[in-house]
Amino acid sequence: TQQAINLELYRRFQDEGIDFAYPTRTLFIESQPAEAGTV
Repeated sequence: TQQAINLELYRRFQDEGIDFAYPTRTLFIESQPAEAGTV
């Protein structure tokens, strides 16, 4: 199954000392004109 494959890959990377960062997401929000209101 896919889970077994992923787990084996994770273990092999871990054995080699390879780390992965946690998934992150950056959100950029453009500023709105003052008359647009507030949230």
